[in-house]
Amino acid sequence: MRHFLPLSLIFALLLPLAGVSCKPAPQDPPPRQEEAPAPTEEATGASAGEEDLFRHPLELDYQGTLDMGTLYAREQRHASFTLRNTSAFPQEIQDIFPTCPCITMDRSYRGILLAPQEALEIGFTMDAATVKIDSFGRVIQIDSKGNKPLQARVGGHILEPLLATPDKDVDLGALKTPSAPVSVRLALKKNPAMDQPLVLGVPKEGRFFQTELKKTGEDSYELTITSRQDLPYGRAQQFLFLLPIVEPASAREAVVSLSLDVAEKVYFTPDTWRILPESLQEAGSLTERFAYGEVPGLQEEHKAGDPAASNRSLMRRKKTQGNAIPLRFVKEHHDWDDLFAHLEFQVPPGVTLEKVRHPKGVEVKVTVTPASFPPDVTQLRLLPFRGQNEFSPITISLEGGSQP
Repeated sequence: MRHFLPLSLIFALLLPLAGVSCKPAPQDPPPRQEEAPAPTEEATGASAGEEDLFRHPLELDYQGTLDMGTLYAREQRHASFTLRNTSAFPQEIQDIFPTCPCITMDRSYRGILLAPQEALEIGFTMDAATVKIDSFGRVIQIDSKGNKPLQARVGGHILEPLLATPDKDVDLGALKTPSAPVSVRLALKKNPAMDQPLVLGVPKEGRFFQTELKKTGEDSYELTITSRQDLPYGRAQQFLFLLPIVEPASAREAVVSLSLDVAEKVYFTPDTWRILPESLQEAGSLTERFAYGEVPGLQEEHKAGDPAASNRSLMRRKKTQGNAIPLRFVKEHHDWDDLFAHLEFQVPPGVTLEKVRHPKGVEVKVTVTPASFPPDVTQLRLLPFRGQNEFSPITISLEGGSQP
């Protein structure tokens, strides 16, 4: 027997469901809008405008570094590049100059006005003689009105055309005397990295040296350098010898250098002369010798009974050194004959000075008397000078500060 629910109960159960289903369905959230992509440079033109704002109006016809290739040492090579005004306005060139003395511009480019799209050829010469044997990079700066400086970079490599054995730069050290003979022999040959033949010309000689060049084989030579006269006094002297290069012609020349010191041991007397007042009073006059350069006899002892003997012990002990002349003087004047011929002294009144010329120096004899010292004066100065240059003085002082 089947049982059925009363119709009223079924209706009561379905009524809530009917009410829910009759309500309007909630709306789904609107679809999420994706962010619009940023406008491209082509679409807006803004970035292109900014780029134009910072873009230099002048443009080179190359990027990076202008490669000049391989230059021989001491070669002078010409090159050029083009500068163009890419803007819509005239541009004034204020200056175009190299930042290295190895570059020389063909002309002055100051004040040139470039019209829009106008081009200007910039020519220059690179002198490899001032560049080390290696790769190089240099800058030519371009200044224009209202713009940042523009840099044109140039670069390349340096090739030494010949090699020397033992070396092209020879250091002979210190010579004992100026008359010490100097003889240097070098073997020269072509640099294997050079694909052209090497032909050398006649070396250029100097005042103090003579040279001899012999061909010893294909692309090889022997160079002999010999002193021909006494060398000048001086320290860290350098003598250069130019070897013309016939082939390859662009190499121009090679350089061999000799470095040496001429520092002969020379005698000199102290630059201070101290006198005992009683000795000067007793003798009536005293004479002392001072030396610049080499003066014979200054190491001899004064004979017994010589009035100056008692003063000799008061002077500083004699010494030997590389040069009697102050070093700053030697560096400026290597010709000692010329130096001695023009060496003068400021002499106080009452003091007698005599200059005696020697083959390798000058001797100064100074004589004083009691009258050389005015009242209350116990020290005199003799000032050596040459032209506008003054040097260490000779000081004459009374020992103890009392007058004779």
